[in-house]
Amino acid sequence: MGSTTYVSWAVANKGEASVDRLFFIDLHFDGVEVARWRSNHLDNLSLSVITNWDGLQDVVRLTPGDHTLKLVVDPTNLIPETDETDNEIEIVRTWLPDTNEVVSTPVPDRLPDLAPHTPDDWDAALIASPYENEVADGPLSVDMPTYVAAVFWNQGLVSISDDVWVYLYVDEVLVDMRLTSGMLVEDPAVRSRFQDLLQRVPMSPGVHTLRVVADPNDLVVESNEDNNVLEREFVWGTGTVAAATPVPTASPLVLPAAPTLPNLVPGWRFGWDGPIVVSHEPESFLDGPLTVDRPSLVDILVFNRSTQSAGSYSVDLYFDGAKIQRFEMDRGSISREVNVIEDWGGLGENAPLAEGVHVLKIVIDPDNTVSETDETDNTYEKAFSWGTGEIVTAQPRSYDENTLRQMLSALPDLLDIRKSVVDENGEAYAEDVLRVADAGYYLVTGRSMLDERVNVLLLGRQDYLNWIESSFDNQFAIRDPSSYESLALRKEVMRARATGFKTRDEGKVTVVVDAERGVADVINSLAHELGHLLQDLSTADQSESDASYLVQGIHEAEAQQFQRTIWLAIEEFTGLSLTSYPTYANFRDLTAERLSAAIRNRGRDEHELGLLLQWLVVIDDPAFADLREKAIVGFGLDASESLRLFEYLVNLDPNTANAYVSDRLEALPDAVNLIRAAAWGRLQPASEIQYEGQRDLRVAALLMP
Repeated sequence: MGSTTYVSWAVANKGEASVDRLFFIDLHFDGVEVARWRSNHLDNLSLSVITNWDGLQDVVRLTPGDHTLKLVVDPTNLIPETDETDNEIEIVRTWLPDTNEVVSTPVPDRLPDLAPHTPDDWDAALIASPYENEVADGPLSVDMPTYVAAVFWNQGLVSISDDVWVYLYVDEVLVDMRLTSGMLVEDPAVRSRFQDLLQRVPMSPGVHTLRVVADPNDLVVESNEDNNVLEREFVWGTGTVAAATPVPTASPLVLPAAPTLPNLVPGWRFGWDGPIVVSHEPESFLDGPLTVDRPSLVDILVFNRSTQSAGSYSVDLYFDGAKIQRFEMDRGSISREVNVIEDWGGLGENAPLAEGVHVLKIVIDPDNTVSETDETDNTYEKAFSWGTGEIVTAQPRSYDENTLRQMLSALPDLLDIRKSVVDENGEAYAEDVLRVADAGYYLVTGRSMLDERVNVLLLGRQDYLNWIESSFDNQFAIRDPSSYESLALRKEVMRARATGFKTRDEGKVTVVVDAERGVADVINSLAHELGHLLQDLSTADQSESDASYLVQGIHEAEAQQFQRTIWLAIEEFTGLSLTSYPTYANFRDLTAERLSAAIRNRGRDEHELGLLLQWLVVIDDPAFADLREKAIVGFGLDASESLRLFEYLVNLDPNTANAYVSDRLEALPDAVNLIRAAAWGRLQPASEIQYEGQRDLRVAALLMP
């Protein structure tokens, strides 16, 4: 077994007529086809010969002992013959053990796993159609071509560098073989397309079974060897079939009608604690810890969520279900205005205030004086707790080293979980994700995100889409109709492409994440949005400026770099290596293609612009001259240097940001090769990697400085 095996064979045409059409010759090893040769011509009374074929060890795992080799001529019966019974021959040969006593490599704990996969835009993982390059089944006919496509992916924990065979069978007859050059983890780009089936096997009208097998010779050691087969039945008719159905064009945007009436609702202002605020301090706008021993001040906010003005109206205030005050808003409310009743001090005089929890409620326009777009959203209530004696202010959370290690202890196992963080059964891994994100945020900032004035929402897919709809409904209500089309386009982009976003809601910076995805994907998205969140908390003027497209690119560069900062900080603190990837050709191709896509789309996708901008700042801005070499040689910036880049971007003056980005983009042509080489330089020999990073972390690991 230590030497090369050579296989030779000869096929004779003993008939009186020459063969002048396609046929195949298959070699089987222990019952599995391992090689196929094709021929288009064989004269009568002549031979076709192959000598010293040395490819056997490339397509089977040879083991000591007896093995059966079989040669099959015309396995798909393309050639009518005078005798169809003499097309096979088989022999048994014995392979001896390798005398060099090579020590076998132990099977690693982390393995690949080939399995069928249905891409989002496909009807199934196995497609048969009379039309080329289709992603849906079509009407089949024995008188028309049949094209077959199948998708397998590697759903395991490590990538495959070696070639992977994919075989197509029709009714147990091997029809075609495809070779793919390796498979990265969860890379669905491996789409095996088989040309016209009817050129390779005769088909009769009726039902036939198509079967596709990945790695039929078990060359790849997998965590699950039982899910490599994909099988479906299809029906073939006769005659011609209709032309392919044109791809439907996108549905026209449906724009809402502009409001014709005002709409008075409980009001929120950024930085305030809600439509009802109770504290002891004037002009605080935040709920404070309350005691019955000090006067309580009440703020009430009412918002006209409409482009139409409202006339005068009243607001009733209730305490534990009893009305205690009516406020007259004689001036009414212009469009998009927040009316504020500030620091009302009559609570102690009008309500039986005692220690414990009490509910305050407002009812806006209780007499329906104002005709509104929606009459059902005029009420808001909130519970407050009063104590006695001195007020004790809550201290911010402080995590010691042991606590942080405990918070991150399950991270490697969590990252391997492909189940949704939030599924139909509830928040399966939401607490785990938030705990890891909080630890990462604390390592970077020294603060818990639980102590920030923020909302973090991990939602199921439908709730996430509903949140987008509601958010845009509110925007449509207060925007000029001339902006409706751009708003609608933005909404559709978010529905289709975004996995999370940062906004302001209920007076706080709010992060909303589609959590009906795997754990690694959700943590990565959350880390990105936390970058947006921290920017908004740090430099609100950058958020509130009239952001041009180039400024949007800066925002994305900030979030992407903070995303990388969190992963670097976690790695440095734990000693884990979570973002290592092997030096496979597929990874080189992947990073090169991803970089090319960023360059190609930089003018229409702010995320791609942000990805490039990070590099251009480090490469071209003199402020980072000391880090330029480190970014493009070796493994890039460390956590503190990455945070420095984030903070630098956050503190750019929004008034000069457009010019800054334009200046950096001029350096792009000279930077492309440096960026590509830097990405490739981070790939490591597979033997040095104990934990191959997740698919979702590749961009942060390889394509950020």
